[in-house]
Amino acid sequence: MKTTIDLDEMKNIRGGNSNNTIILLGTLIMLAPALGIVLTIVKISISVS
Repeated sequence: MKTTIDLDEMKNIRGGNSNNTIILLGTLIMLAPALGIVLTIVKISISVS
């Protein structure tokens, strides 16, 4: 659901570059913790095995 809402917002605000960069930064900030968690899980699994 979240991704479809973000795509719709980007389509609506196609005119302004600043808004698009803010949306991209927001998605990156939201994705950063998830990527960190995945990386830590991978590191733990590698060290255990």
